Amino acid sequence: MTNSPRPTVAPGVLGEILASAPARLQRKLDKNPEAAEDWKWQHKDGEVVVDTGSETVTLKANEIRTVDNVTCTCLLSPRCFHVVATLSLLEIADAGEESEAAVEPEVIADDEENRLTDKQARAAKEMFNVLGTILAGGLRAAGASQQSRLLRAVHECRSHGLHRLAASGLRVLQHIRQLRIDAHATDEVASEFDSDVAVTDLGDALEVAWRLCQLEENAALPAPIVGTARRRYTPFTSMKLHGLFSEPILTNSGYAGAVTYLISEDGWMASVSDVQPGDASRLRQAWKSGVDVAGMSISNRELSRSALLISQATRSADGRIGGGQSARAVAVKTEGWSCAAIQKRFNEPLTAQIERCFSLQTLPFEQRPAGSDFVFVTAEMMGYMGHRLIGRDVNSDSVLQFSIPIDHDEVPFRENFSLLARAPGQVWQCIGRVQLSQPGEISLLALAPHLIEGQEHVFSLPDSMSFHVDLGFDELSRSHFTKAERSPVQFPVQAATNTVSDDVLFRWLRAIAIGGRHAVPSGKVNAMVRDARHLARQLRPTASALLTNLAETAVSTSTDLRGLRFPANSESLAQHWLAAEFAYRSSKRHLAQKMWA
Repeated sequence: MTNSPRPTVAPGVLGEILASAPARLQRKLDKNPEAAEDWKWQHKDGEVVVDTGSETVTLKANEIRTVDNVTCTCLLSPRCFHVVATLSLLEIADAGEESEAAVEPEVIADDEENRLTDKQARAAKEMFNVLGTILAGGLRAAGASQQSRLLRAVHECRSHGLHRLAASGLRVLQHIRQLRIDAHATDEVASEFDSDVAVTDLGDALEVAWRLCQLEENAALPAPIVGTARRRYTPFTSMKLHGLFSEPILTNSGYAGAVTYLISEDGWMASVSDVQPGDASRLRQAWKSGVDVAGMSISNRELSRSALLISQATRSADGRIGGGQSARAVAVKTEGWSCAAIQKRFNEPLTAQIERCFSLQTLPFEQRPAGSDFVFVTAEMMGYMGHRLIGRDVNSDSVLQFSIPIDHDEVPFRENFSLLARAPGQVWQCIGRVQLSQPGEISLLALAPHLIEGQEHVFSLPDSMSFHVDLGFDELSRSHFTKAERSPVQFPVQAATNTVSDDVLFRWLRAIAIGGRHAVPSGKVNAMVRDARHLARQLRPTASALLTNLAETAVSTSTDLRGLRFPANSESLAQHWLAAEFAYRSSKRHLAQKMWA
């Protein structure tokens, strides 16, 4: 069952079962959130059967939408520990995901449905309160009880059409679950929890909830704040897509596969993926095995080096191809990267591409188009510096650092980079993922030799790599180079001076997000005050004032009649934390944008 897909569970169902479980079972789950991983999972007759050793849990559907979809042989079912532990390991069902074979585009809601209702206002307020309570205690301390409240809030938001807020709340829940799993892990495995991303996602969820709470009843709802329940598709009669490259996908959460990107004549970018549970050994299998595109089966490898003619299909803004059984596709001879649609991207100034990437990153994650962080640059490779290739943009003369996207023995990025560093002076057309927070750094994904008149050409593509090199899959060798140095050309490693680093404001934001109010005990208040003064000396008065206000709110106490030290209402802390996080996020993006320019 290790690599077989497990069912998903609707947030409302998981929230209901967690909330109905006795407190002793919630505490037991908090002590061992991965208890069900040690049980035996099996597929039997379309169902998933989990043998706990003494009892048997049965999951009767691919998506657990009602309590009736799960049973246990023990007498306490479904309020038993076996059911609670089993469901806690399942992925939360995302209503925004739908089949890529959708026949019709989503119908856009009318004006009446885009007005804030009383139920939506209450759902947004509840989400803000739940997130504020979690922030006060910290993500690390959010046990089964708070997770059930968050799940119910997500369910209410989704039920009343607040799709972006529901998705944001789910991301916060995933961070909580991963953080608590890592805290109880005994083996040395790569942690999936990313504290920086967790802070960003918590800030996004609080911001969306707060903006909705500020609207009056029946006020117009901005579309970016609401989000969409289903992916919107636009029908088209015919379209030609040119293959760009294939990228390996390998996650710490146990997924592996390949994604292939294509581009149309009008610049729309599409993605076709084969990513499933598995480890690095699955990467090449996914690259060479067939994927379905508009009724045609073709491997990711062939797809990246082909052109497709597609008719009677649909497309979405985020790069999905649909159309159902009416869609037809056929592979035709391609010009490779020399076609006009791709060369148009390479001819665009890098500064303009960076500006577009920054503007698209302000969109909600679900609304970003495929390839929103890709840049197309013609660069002369100069050599190695540390584990990065140093290149020069031939159009702007800017020096760039090309980093390795995945540093793993099963992925040939490292070896390919080493060979490229042995051919200084060769000019390449490169496609990579821009690292916006690291000015000058691009994760290099694919390239092709660029012939300049009068310049010696030292690389020849073999037939197996027609048109371009997928650096995460294709393996370069010395025989591909007509001229190369004996070893990679090395530049001395220098301290990074163009990095947008975290400052003291973000460190306190992260500490409170993970540890809650208790991350700022009385003994540390003076440290926060000193840091606030330091920000003021750096000519950052706004950041200084925000950190001071956050410190005062975090340590503010008012013991009630029950002896509780901190007030039950954590709204003030949530508002001050959100204000500081929003200011930090905005200033960091502005600084990075200036440094890239």
